[in-house]
Amino acid sequence: MIDSDLKRCYDGLIAKMQAHDMRMQYYRGDHPIAFINPKFTDIIKRGVVFRKNWCQTIIDAALNKLVIQSWNAPDIDNDALAYLWKRHVRRIANDVHLGALITGESFVVAWPGTDGAPRAYYHDPRTVHAVYDENEPETMRFACKIWTVEKRRRLNLYYPDRIEHYVANDENPISAQSFRPVSDSPVEPNQFGQIPVFHFRLRSDTNTGELTTGVLSLQDALNKILNDMMVASEYTSFPQRYAIGNFEKNQKWPIGPGTILELPGSAAGDQPVTVGSFSSSSPDNYLRPMEDLRDAMAVLSATPHYYFAGQGGTPSGEAIRALESPLLSKIARYQSILGGTWESLMAFMARISGIADGNGTDIECVWADAHTQLPQALAQTRLTNKNAGIPITTQLRDEGWTEGQIAQMLNDINVEATVTSIPNTGAIPATVSPAVAMEARMKAKDMIAGKVAGGIADALESARKPVPENAVAQIMGKFADKRVRT
Repeated sequence: MIDSDLKRCYDGLIAKMQAHDMRMQYYRGDHPIAFINPKFTDIIKRGVVFRKNWCQTIIDAALNKLVIQSWNAPDIDNDALAYLWKRHVRRIANDVHLGALITGESFVVAWPGTDGAPRAYYHDPRTVHAVYDENEPETMRFACKIWTVEKRRRLNLYYPDRIEHYVANDENPISAQSFRPVSDSPVEPNQFGQIPVFHFRLRSDTNTGELTTGVLSLQDALNKILNDMMVASEYTSFPQRYAIGNFEKNQKWPIGPGTILELPGSAAGDQPVTVGSFSSSSPDNYLRPMEDLRDAMAVLSATPHYYFAGQGGTPSGEAIRALESPLLSKIARYQSILGGTWESLMAFMARISGIADGNGTDIECVWADAHTQLPQALAQTRLTNKNAGIPITTQLRDEGWTEGQIAQMLNDINVEATVTSIPNTGAIPATVSPAVAMEARMKAKDMIAGKVAGGIADALESARKPVPENAVAQIMGKFADKRVRT
């Protein structure tokens, strides 16, 4: 009898796969097109479909704001933690955030490599599923991962104390009943006492990211209008003319620059000869509804309007901050939700690497400031806050600077102040720290060396001037009657 956990996890994978597939396609621009105009079938037969992908704009607007800057941990070596992040984890951050924004969830599986070093790999949410405790919705009971090796479907079940391995003989198993335990190693012990699967999700009640049903429906409507406009352009690109009169069937007239069109007159009692052209459809009939759909998508997704259209020039700094306010509120919420999972992952990686024990490690994820940085406005804000009594170190700390970066800045300030205020580096006061005094002496020597080098260059330049012909004779004449001591 198949394990009930395996069945529940596999069925959960199959149930969400179609919805995740659809949203992945929308992000890539592979949208289904809904048509009413039968004339479009003539164009479809030639393989031409027109799409305007604003789903990608919505996703990328949020993705570019989700950037992890650094990590803080009071109980472990922050330098070792920073190296762990840069060496093993940072490369997957963008994929993790992208998957979560598109589908509402993404997964990372962490485990020691063959060399014992920690390894963390991003996994497509269509291949991993997590099951939570019904009494404690935030507690993961188990998780599963599915993949294909040599045309055979493999599946792992992850528990806090073990990892179960299953295999199916078919590459596309029809149900969980197709899986059997791996014969040589069905169960692998988990010595960490923690499920090594980390679930990044934007909401706990549903697997829906930025591409909600409302956004997708607006995208469908946009593509419909866009393709209708292209169909209309087939018939209105050139004026369609008509002529009414007693003409021969299939008669053709030369029409072009420098030609004269001669039409036979109508017989008595017949309708007079009439010529004219049909009016063209205005592009505004399509462009205005498309603009309305764009604005609706901007409001629904909390994405600034200028992300969709770069018209009207570049907004001012204050205008950008006002327009980005809804987006920044959303980003702050995502940072809070995703940051907790990132901190759990980094604590687990620190345990594997040996820089932290298993008693719980307090690690803080520091996000980069999501505001659009305008250097002049930022400098003015810092100056205003400092004049109001807020120390620059406090401001930089609020902006996300690490304690190491702040300490280096203060050290640089002390060094520069010492070098410029003390002409004689030997007279550096004893109150100056040894490190600052040493760096000040080195910089002062460099400055002096620069001046000396300039003096030597001037001297050498003077030495290159030609010597007068009688100069040597005059010098030797002064010592002609002098005796030389031996």
